[in-house]
Amino acid sequence: MFEPFGKIRWEIMRNFIFSCNPEDKIIIDLGAGNPAITDGICCKKRIKVDVDPSTNPDIVCDLEKGIPVDDNSVDICVASEILEHIYHSKKINF
Repeated sequence: MFEPFGKIRWEIMRNFIFSCNPEDKIIIDLGAGNPAITDGICCKKRIKVDVDPSTNPDIVCDLEKGIPVDDNSVDICVASEILEHIYHSKKINF
């Protein structure tokens, strides 16, 4: 599934999410893709966001136009695979 570096990076990111004690938290996974880095992580609620509807996200949107969730509605934000796809990253208001 992953090249060696990708597998190590995936494990490091998942370990970081686990270190945030996600069991009772709401996680939003921006640019979730398939598989999503948050798949299989026990949490109160997971919201997958992606621009590609074929990845079956909970929310389909262009992150450069904003994220359609209420302020302070999530506890953990994961954005592991999006920065290289955002053209105007200095203009984004999260």
